[in-house]
Amino acid sequence: MKNETMVRNNALFNYDGVTANVTVPDGVTEIADEAFAGHESVITLVLPTGVEKIGDSAFTDCRNLMKVNLPEGVTEIGSHAFEGCSNLFSITLPESVTTIGSGAFSGCKALSDPEGFTIIRNILYAYNNHAGFSRPEVNVPDGVVCIDDEAFRDCAWGVTSVRVPESVTEIGDSAFRNCEMLESVSIPYSVKKIGAFAFCGCRKIESVTLPEGVTEISPFLFDGCRKLTSVTLPEGVNTIGSCAFADCSHLASVELPESVNRISAWAFDGCASLGEVTVPGSVTKIEEYTFKNCRNLTAVTVPESVTQIDAHAFDGCEKLTLCGKPGSCAEAFAREQDIPFRAA
Repeated sequence: MKNETMVRNNALFNYDGVTANVTVPDGVTEIADEAFAGHESVITLVLPTGVEKIGDSAFTDCRNLMKVNLPEGVTEIGSHAFEGCSNLFSITLPESVTTIGSGAFSGCKALSDPEGFTIIRNILYAYNNHAGFSRPEVNVPDGVVCIDDEAFRDCAWGVTSVRVPESVTEIGDSAFRNCEMLESVSIPYSVKKIGAFAFCGCRKIESVTLPEGVTEISPFLFDGCRKLTSVTLPEGVNTIGSCAFADCSHLASVELPESVNRISAWAFDGCASLGEVTVPGSVTKIEEYTFKNCRNLTAVTVPESVTQIDAHAFDGCEKLTLCGKPGSCAEAFAREQDIPFRAA
């Protein structure tokens, strides 16, 4: 395989061969980022003793890769290392592996169990309905501690509800993104972190209750959830991320807990049904386009803690009245922007 690989400082940086059964040469200690990415000719892979690290996206989209034996001594598997290896049905993970990056086995459908779950070391990496028929209710198995990035992304097969067990503590980025038939997800109290885009594009979800312990509403979390009418945010949330509720066109109300100290740009952009909002007393700035095109927003109560309001924070809010203390930043802004002001 000498003429098919580029090895430097004991790291295999690039493979450009067409061999089906690949044996990596002795002396290699690392498979670098994207070294084999996209090589659909590779079917089986044998790594030598001494390999310690599999880099990010090292084997991404090796769609015909079927079997991998990782030798004892490998300690790290990078993010998205085997993502998209849809025919990978066998992989041996030695006890020496201590780190597995996010999305490492995303899209590895052939690794899934009879119920369609690809679970490795209690992390759910992917869901695939082998049966191919409608399965409206999906129960994530007990014992899973993390639903990884993109695990259910673009899920079809008529999945309308997902039960998340109390063993889960984290839901990864884009975990349920574009699950367009999904109507409900039970999120247990054990969940402490929900990644960006996790429910983005889930157009049929109507209501969500987030558990105590979640401290951030991640960017784009509910972006495009057009049927979302209500959301319950727990006390303890401190940040509303960028575009977190963008284009939630049916969201009529949201109660922001007093723990919130930042509402990021574009957070409620396009929430055309939103009527009234009270900004918590620990917020100091209303950022650009935070409430852009909230066309039915009639009242925003701004606390004295706010000392800066971006000139475009309320673009397109044609029915808006700002409420606040006389002499406050809110009153000055209202005067500058020709927005009605009411003392509160």
